[in-house]
Amino acid sequence: MSVKKAVILAGGWGTRFLPATISVAKEMFPIVDKPIMFYHLKECVDSGITDCLIIFSKTKKELKEFIFPNKDINKKLAKNNKLSLLDEYNSVRNKLNIKMIYQKKMTGSAGAVNLAKKWLNGDDFVLFYGDDLFTSDVPVAKMLINENDKTGKSVCILNKVKKSEISRYGSAVLEERNGTKNLVGIIEKPKAEEAPSLYAVVGRYLLTNDIFNDFNKIKPKNGELYLTDAICEQAKNGKCAGVVLKGKYHDCGNKLEYAKCITDFTLKNSEFGKDYLQYLKEVVKKEN
Repeated sequence: MSVKKAVILAGGWGTRFLPATISVAKEMFPIVDKPIMFYHLKECVDSGITDCLIIFSKTKKELKEFIFPNKDINKKLAKNNKLSLLDEYNSVRNKLNIKMIYQKKMTGSAGAVNLAKKWLNGDDFVLFYGDDLFTSDVPVAKMLINENDKTGKSVCILNKVKKSEISRYGSAVLEERNGTKNLVGIIEKPKAEEAPSLYAVVGRYLLTNDIFNDFNKIKPKNGELYLTDAICEQAKNGKCAGVVLKGKYHDCGNKLEYAKCITDFTLKNSEFGKDYLQYLKEVVKKEN
């Protein structure tokens, strides 16, 4: 049976975007006219996921307001004949059963995922990191689900990067058998010359429910438990596969990459993408 549940981690402070994140959750930062969170929800729907748990902090009240909007908004839009502006949002939101729970303490990525154990009730799930976006013909969550359907394993998405960039990521240790890339380890932020591969493990995973058993085997670092340590435990025991991304990865937790993401999405916009491209050409021309 294909995976139908997703967990979205949205509890981080977003310190790299201060002071903006004093009052705005980074998951609510707009990509043109839709927040990052909307694209996560849409990926869930497009991948056949029906149930979603969002783990967030109490400081992110606007995130809860986006998921469970005040009914007065619809009334005001209807009164002004503008209710159609929410058609796309409603078409996505209405197809998901969403629950939200608070993360009271920052205990690391594994600590955050552990809060979902009861809700998952033994089911496997797709894990979203709140500030990682992907653009691809096949939704990334669907890529992971398809691989899990074939192998029954946890699955990591792999993004091939330049040698000069691999030190920013976890580098996948891979072993290929019968066309399947088995993940046997992850080396965190290695020196370029020491990286086992140029395949970076980035923010989307499908995790089998036995990952919770591996949480008991990992040791905290600076008071936090890291998910990659638990995934490495699975990998050592032959329980993890990798799928190479066919698309583009956007790290929206990085200022420059966030700006690039907005540019990419704006250029694809049917309403004003061509005008924006013309503007960019004019800017480049002036700079040169």
